[in-house]
Amino acid sequence: MLMELRTKLLIGATAAFIAASAAAGLIGHIRIAGLEQRIDSLKAEAETMETHAAKLETETHVYKEKIVLLEKRLAEVMAATRLQDAQLEKLAADTDAARRALDRQRRGAKQRS
Repeated sequence: MLMELRTKLLIGATAAFIAASAAAGLIGHIRIAGLEQRIDSLKAEAETMETHAAKLETETHVYKEKIVLLEKRLAEVMAATRLQDAQLEKLAADTDAARRALDRQRRGAKQRS
């Protein structure tokens, strides 16, 4: 009887160990499956972010090209403005000289009359 009890305890302990091992294996498998799903989810999210980043890089490149073009246009406009300023100063000087000459002629004509 003692041998039967001991055998039953040994069988019970072995069964408990096997059940615990199976449960641990199942829990490990479930955790691994969950982690694999999380990895797949993160990979998909990373791909989405990578696509978005590529789109933003393209937009950035377009804006940089526009900035270069606008800076070139601004330089051209500023050069034209400087040229026009110089022309206006010359016209103003010519106009002042013409007025002075006209005033001299008028004064000379009045003195002769």
